[in-house]
Amino acid sequence: MSLVPKCDEKEIEKHFLMLEKVAKSTDCPTDMYRLFLQSVLKGRAKDLYCTLSTYGLAKERILKAYVLVPYAYHQTCRNLIKQGGQTHAEFAREKDG
Repeated sequence: MSLVPKCDEKEIEKHFLMLEKVAKSTDCPTDMYRLFLQSVLKGRAKDLYCTLSTYGLAKERILKAYVLVPYAYHQTCRNLIKQGGQTHAEFAREKDG
């Protein structure tokens, strides 16, 4: 699906939300999601995908594999820095993730 960019492994959950939103807006049948997912995955997610038979199962396992442990999540949030052109509201939204 060219409307969905390649998967960013750092934001895997957002990627699934974007893919589902685009698929629904184009009236794509749910059983076709798996085919679209296949074309945009990379890295560890693509390896997991290859072993699974349905979109729902693939999504569940991939999200589970990318879950951050509390310490990693804490470090990620702590290390965020407001960019020059970014408003405080945009920075807060990014931090809330």
